[in-house]
Amino acid sequence: MPEESISFDERGTGYVLIKTDESGRTSEMELSMDLTLSLCQSAQRMRRIVTERLLSATANPVIVTPVSQIELNVDAHAAEIQISMIDDGGAKQWFALPIDVAKLLVAALPGWIAKVEAAQRDTMVQ
Repeated sequence: MPEESISFDERGTGYVLIKTDESGRTSEMELSMDLTLSLCQSAQRMRRIVTERLLSATANPVIVTPVSQIELNVDAHAAEIQISMIDDGGAKQWFALPIDVAKLLVAALPGWIAKVEAAQRDTMVQ
């Protein structure tokens, strides 16, 4: 007996979500490029909502996506720092940081890097 599943495929100039139920019947939802991009941008929020529901009410889930690369840029008006974080699979998410937030990040990173390096040294010594 087949299990329920969902797949995502390219179709023409857009995409399609295909759901297969336990009896093997399929249903499809066609998505334009714009709807697909909107769905992708909602993925982290969807993941958080589902994880929170699965975990107990007392747990505080944190969803972490490992980042293998970053890209930096500025917006067209040079008003914000743009940072892209790219995972191992090549998925990319852009963020726009106001200057004051970017400065807070720059100020905080050396301390956090030092904590990680110290923990790694402690692990290697043991």
